[in-house]
Amino acid sequence: MRREPGVWLDVMRNGNTTPPRSRSRADDTIRAQLAFALPVLRAWAATRDSLREISRADVLAVLPPSGQPRAIAVQGLRSIFRVLRARKLVFTNPTFRIHVPAQAMAVPSEVDLAALRDALDSPSPARAVITALLAYHAIPMRQMARLQLTDIRGGRLQLDNRVILLAGPVRDRVDAYLANRAETWPTTANAYLFIHARNWKTTRPVTSDWIGQQLSISAEHIRRAAADEQGQRDMANRLLADHIELAGIGEAGIAAGSELETVQDLLIDEIADAIHRRLPRAAGIGNMAVWSGDLDHVKVDIHARRPGLVHGHGHAEFDRLRAELEELTGRPVQLNILESRPEKGRKEIQIGPGDSAS
Repeated sequence: MRREPGVWLDVMRNGNTTPPRSRSRADDTIRAQLAFALPVLRAWAATRDSLREISRADVLAVLPPSGQPRAIAVQGLRSIFRVLRARKLVFTNPTFRIHVPAQAMAVPSEVDLAALRDALDSPSPARAVITALLAYHAIPMRQMARLQLTDIRGGRLQLDNRVILLAGPVRDRVDAYLANRAETWPTTANAYLFIHARNWKTTRPVTSDWIGQQLSISAEHIRRAAADEQGQRDMANRLLADHIELAGIGEAGIAAGSELETVQDLLIDEIADAIHRRLPRAAGIGNMAVWSGDLDHVKVDIHARRPGLVHGHGHAEFDRLRAELEELTGRPVQLNILESRPEKGRKEIQIGPGDSAS
């Protein structure tokens, strides 16, 4: 039976460029899947000469009864039999249609705002900015570790194919961290945003483990609480409310979050006119939506049948439109161009989650 797992291991490590094609896998993936399946393979090797002799009943007999152990054992065995069957070393895949119930997702407990506030106001600039990126924008630690200095420009974060307009508190902490970074390691050639005493002389990024070590709260706990747009908005508003309360403003009768401008104050008609005036009719502009920012910016979504015409050559039209909208509103604008199908009827400006105006 040793030869068959060896074939699987070779395919996983090196891939295969001839049919059936497959790409190589990371060593961590190979080790994990082999560790899941190895106890089962050893048990079968005592009584079988080949994996071709293994039936569905044999697989079911050795699987743990339920839960995560069962799921990971099936995952490892399924990978092995899938590769061997594709190369005709086994006739069937005995793991086919073996059902593993999905694990119930644990509901994260409420984030301790006092601890989160302490982390945001930490005297360590690295800890403060990492916490802010997690709490306001739910940036995963692995991506955060590989951020480069050039990814943050003009209060915007370039992340993969997205542009994230950073919230005001995040921008403040980024500026403080960059100032501290330049003062502490003025001669470093490391292009990554986050560096420390052990890697500032190298060009390597920090690890996600180092990112996690800077926090006093579970990073995954914070990120789950701000995993979607509504979670980010709730988190931002609650943090803002706490800061207002701490400053004593709440005692003066100002409601939490009232320093945020309402969407009705955003010159809706002027925004719509600017969009129609700036963009060509051939772009097929459909619905548009204007949302108040979580703290100090405006989000504008424009649906167009031909988004390329909205962006223009080298994104020139896009940049000019955003600059004009920022001049109109007096606040940073996060402009999103979304592809839409042809629509009939009037074009609308959506004011908020429940209200709209033509």
